[in-house]
Amino acid sequence: MGSGLSFDLPPGVELREYQVAAWQGAREAVRRGNRPVIVAPTGSGKTTMGAIITAQGVAKGSRVLWIAHRRELLFQAQGRLEAFGLRCGLILAGADPDPEAPVQIASIDTMRRRDQPPANVVILDECHRGRAKTVQATLEHYQAAGAKILGLTATPQRTDGKGLKPVFTELVETVTGDQLREAGILVPLDVFAPDNPDLTGVRIGANGDYDEAGAGEVMKTISGS
Repeated sequence: MGSGLSFDLPPGVELREYQVAAWQGAREAVRRGNRPVIVAPTGSGKTTMGAIITAQGVAKGSRVLWIAHRRELLFQAQGRLEAFGLRCGLILAGADPDPEAPVQIASIDTMRRRDQPPANVVILDECHRGRAKTVQATLEHYQAAGAKILGLTATPQRTDGKGLKPVFTELVETVTGDQLREAGILVPLDVFAPDNPDLTGVRIGANGDYDEAGAGEVMKTISGS
C-alpha cells in the first residue's frame, strides 16, 4: 500500500485507504506540534484508525494509553486492538489489571482513582468530551510529561458551543457519510420529515441548534401525540 506502516497486519485484517490516510494526517499534525482529532463518521472504522496509531506506536517501542468513558467503548477498543495482535491491559472496575502490557485501555472514571500509567501516546475516544474537567486534567498531565495526544470523534461539535481548543489543536478530516454510502460501505438513507415545521418561538441554544425540548414539543404537535 506504500503507507509506511511499521507493523505487519494480522491475517484477516484489511485497511481502507482513508483509514491509513487518517493515520498519516494525524502523524503529520503531531510532527507540526499539534494535538490532532481524527474526525470520521459512525461506521467508518474510527477504532481501526486508532488501532493503526496504537500498533505503530507499539512497534516503535511506545506505551499507549487509550481512554474512553463507557464500558462498551472500552471492550470495543480491546477487541479491535487485540485483533491487531496487541497485548492490552484494562483499567476498569472489576477487571484484572495487566500493568506490563504496552497498551492500556482505561475508563476515565476508574483511572482517576488509581495511579496513572506511563504513556508516550494517549488516544481519547469520543474526544468531544475532552473539555470535561477530569478529562482535561488527565490529558494535561500526560502532555506535560511529553506524551503525544490524539482524539477520535464523529462529532467535533459540542452541544455547549465550546470548541475543542485548547485540548486539541487540529482537525484531521477523513471521509464523509455520503462518500461511504457511495462506496457501498454504509447503506443508503431514506429520510422522512414533516414539511417546514413552524419553529417560531423555539429557543436557539449557544451551539446554534434549536432547543431540544422546545423542538420536541413542536414535533409532538405535528404528529398529534
